[in-house]
Amino acid sequence: MPLYHMKVIFYIKYHTRFGERLAIVANVTELQSPNGYADMQYLNDEYWKLEADIDVADLPGQKLQYKYIFIGNDGTQTEEFQSPRNLVPENKDVAVLKIYDTWNYAGDIVNTFSTAPFKKYCCPSVRLPI
Repeated sequence: MPLYHMKVIFYIKYHTRFGERLAIVANVTELQSPNGYADMQYLNDEYWKLEADIDVADLPGQKLQYKYIFIGNDGTQTEEFQSPRNLVPENKDVAVLKIYDTWNYAGDIVNTFSTAPFKKYCCPSVRLPI
């Protein structure tokens, strides 16, 4: 199989404060460093970016798996709770792939409205007769 490189540009919307940062941990060496993750570039209070050239032929199982990590001012790391995100590059003609993601901290107040107790007791579903 010939070598095939693709530039992958990650964008994530995640609100941060001064001194906080985001990083990506992935299953490819191009997105790893001695500390185990690749630091993202700060764009503004809401957006972060990371560019990487990935050798698609070296992807384990032909799948890019990645997660975002929040790094607080004190160095505390909080990884995404969900399973890793998966990307299967199928089109070999794509030279640049832009990925737009969002993530919010599980303890964020806005997540209260997505909890099972809130949905059950505060907003029960109403069935209308047909």
